[in-house]
Amino acid sequence: MSYLCFMQGLSYLSSNISGGYGDKSLTHLLESARLDSSQPEVFRVLGDYYKNLPNGAKRAVRCYQKAVLLNCEDEEAGVSINFSKLLITN
Repeated sequence: MSYLCFMQGLSYLSSNISGGYGDKSLTHLLESARLDSSQPEVFRVLGDYYKNLPNGAKRAVRCYQKAVLLNCEDEEAGVSINFSKLLITN
């Protein structure tokens, strides 16, 4: 069930580029994280979602940190932590 929510969230997120599915994407991604909090990909994608919101950088950092905590080899999340911290300071 968690994987299905994750895939639906990704689908809505990619559709959000062309028109307003952001809330649906977030709902599915959060549900996926709630159902299985051991999947680093979910937290990395949530970080990407929050990073693109006004004032979302702090949440993004927390999501990326969780992704790295779950998978210390997740280079994308590690790099994104630093990028998001720069957004906070600017």
